[in-house]
Amino acid sequence: GIRPGLAPKVYNFYLKSGAVLLGRRTTVIANSTPTGGFCTAAGFRNVEVVPLGTFAKPTVSSAQVATPKYVLYVGRLAVRKGLGWFVREVLPLLPNDITVKVAGSTWDSSELQAIESNPRVSFLGPVYGDELANLRLGAIAVIMPNITLAGRDFEGFGLTAIEASAVGAVLIASAVDGIVDAVRDGETGFLIAEGNPQKWADKIAEVNSWSPAERLAFVQKAQQVTRDYYSWSRVAEDCVRIYQQV
Repeated sequence: GIRPGLAPKVYNFYLKSGAVLLGRRTTVIANSTPTGGFCTAAGFRNVEVVPLGTFAKPTVSSAQVATPKYVLYVGRLAVRKGLGWFVREVLPLLPNDITVKVAGSTWDSSELQAIESNPRVSFLGPVYGDELANLRLGAIAVIMPNITLAGRDFEGFGLTAIEASAVGAVLIASAVDGIVDAVRDGETGFLIAEGNPQKWADKIAEVNSWSPAERLAFVQKAQQVTRDYYSWSRVAEDCVRIYQQV
């Protein structure tokens, strides 16, 4: 209920009314700590957080580790997801041979205009399956450069994050909203302060400087952590535990 417009206001009223009517009898399962915070703010008293999961993927081999020269953005082209900001503020700080590939769909036309006007950015449209997995593996990093916009919606969890680490990609994401629950900083990816171009550029340069062995070691570890924690079996076990408590 934080988006502008009538529909979000109606939904927010509905949510708060439900909290009043149901009171202590209801337990809400939220997919991230920030989402749980919104539930609490709406008036729900019993809130449990269960981060989402993804399916396990085959472990990356040394033969799959290439020498990438692009960063990859996956998702909708929405202002709050920060791709336009990244292209304007971070890309100029990177070497000219590093480009950006974008796999997703248009949500805000201003974002599409920002990337179409830059020759270092390639818009691929929606990409799925093995093609998307190969794009993730071939990138210096998969980026989630989200920015906070007052009065607008937020990232409830960030499924793209665990999908990237599961397949064996290096993830770099903004430390905002539910993304903080979708990334184990330094293990499944890296969390960077939002809106700080130099820190983003420095982390991309660091990852780009890794040897094939260093990259392989990181992504295999990230896959293992993702497989262990961000699994649907763990999600199911957590939900069952909450149901039993209730």
